[in-house]
Amino acid sequence: MTTAYIRIVKMRLHAWNNAIRVKQGEFELQ
Repeated sequence: MTTAYIRIVKMRLHAWNNAIRVKQGEFELQ
């Protein structure tokens, strides 16, 4: 694996974590 590929995977994981947090926050507000 190249470092560039690992970087892309990490960025995608961060994006997923942020999206899940936003969704959880919306549910909590409701």
